[in-house]
Amino acid sequence: MTLFTQKKSSLHSVSPVALHLFWVFLKVGSVLFGSGYVLFAYLDTEFVQNLGWLTRYQLMDAIAVGQFTPGPVLSSATFIGYQIHGLWGALVATAGIFLPSFIFVLILNPWIPKLRKSPRASAFLDSVTMASVALMACVAVSLGGAVVGLVLESHHFIAFFNKVVHIFHS
Repeated sequence: MTLFTQKKSSLHSVSPVALHLFWVFLKVGSVLFGSGYVLFAYLDTEFVQNLGWLTRYQLMDAIAVGQFTPGPVLSSATFIGYQIHGLWGALVATAGIFLPSFIFVLILNPWIPKLRKSPRASAFLDSVTMASVALMACVAVSLGGAVVGLVLESHHFIAFFNKVVHIFHS
């Protein structure tokens, strides 16, 4: 499959598969908030159940690839696009999932200073910012605690720590 199909008139048209991929990822990019796990529900319905373009295992592989690479949504969309329609599929899927974000920023950016002048809207934006920072702090503390717990449980670390203490007390 290719992005463009050749017609007798030598005019090029975009392939239906590429258009459909772009449309699906454009819709997903318009409403998606969250990680690749949220993305899974949308894409499972569309590509596995409705279209049959992917198996559930292929979709799970795509989400897994996205989770261990930077930018899980980008990686998952690109990987799925590639699985379905090769390089052109990867390009249109990636463009489709990110285009809504760029459009939202272009539209909303001029309004932010105006919203900041409104006491209620400004308080709401500040609250969202504080909630985001608090959420990131909770995740950092939780993950940090898990890492410290793993290190403290390590017998090698405890043995090393005992040797260091013994050296300093000698």
